[in-house]
Amino acid sequence: MRLDQFLSQKYPQYSRARIQKWIDEGRVTLEGKTLQKSLQVTGEEDFQIDFETESSTLVPEDLPLRIIYEDEELLIINKHRGMVVHPGAGHLQGTLVHALLFHVPSLTTRGGEERPGIVHRVDKDTSGLLLIAKTDETWDYFHQKFKERDVLREYLALVEGEVSFTDRVIDKPLARSKGNPLKRVIDPSGKEAITEVHLEKLYEGFSLLRCRLRTGRTHQIRVHLQSIGHPIIGDPLYARKRFRRKQGQLLHASTIGFKHPVTKEWMAFTAPLPEDFERELKGLKEKTWK
Repeated sequence: MRLDQFLSQKYPQYSRARIQKWIDEGRVTLEGKTLQKSLQVTGEEDFQIDFETESSTLVPEDLPLRIIYEDEELLIINKHRGMVVHPGAGHLQGTLVHALLFHVPSLTTRGGEERPGIVHRVDKDTSGLLLIAKTDETWDYFHQKFKERDVLREYLALVEGEVSFTDRVIDKPLARSKGNPLKRVIDPSGKEAITEVHLEKLYEGFSLLRCRLRTGRTHQIRVHLQSIGHPIIGDPLYARKRFRRKQGQLLHASTIGFKHPVTKEWMAFTAPLPEDFERELKGLKEKTWK
């Protein structure tokens, strides 16, 4: 699929002519390089788009930030569910990036002018821990560590149904859905995606799972769990309608661990479950796995 066609499908609120104009003006880039409208894409690329806002319009905002750890090189943020990480279509204000710039005005822009400090992402509807790089050197270090799969990332998910295992590895490649550009699907020709799943607690009709990422594809845990018949409760895209909830999905980035870029000391951080997640668990009846 052509680049302009793909972006038109992904951002239907903008006309194709407008998107083509942005591409011609160099507003659409991939790893810092400008692109051609006719470029053939898979849909898995991480394009940066300047939605007609210059980087100078990224005005810092005094928004609440839950800082778990901070030093001269990095921050660990506990993001609340519902907060968008960086600006994009429909989210030009009130993002985590706006809050970060208020706290640290000199964040590295190595990952893009609209993504200062951002090394990896946590979905808008997911709560939990996010690693932020302050300097160019730290961003480069963690960018490589993520590529080498040398960063520990674990999530807790409450899913529909009682799982029949205590430990499982889900190894299923993912690709963008051709029918809905917002969704991902299992596709043999897609990108490698591997999730380790461990049963934390079993409830009547539900399971609390700990998921460790070996790879970090968009919606990876959400699609992988749906693919084995256990979608995440509250997931707006992949859960059955009866299990969707206004408060959002019960997926929480609970743990992150890595070697510090300067000291090389192993560091690990854990964030407690959000209050509404805890309330949901307290309302369930525990079972013993057999």
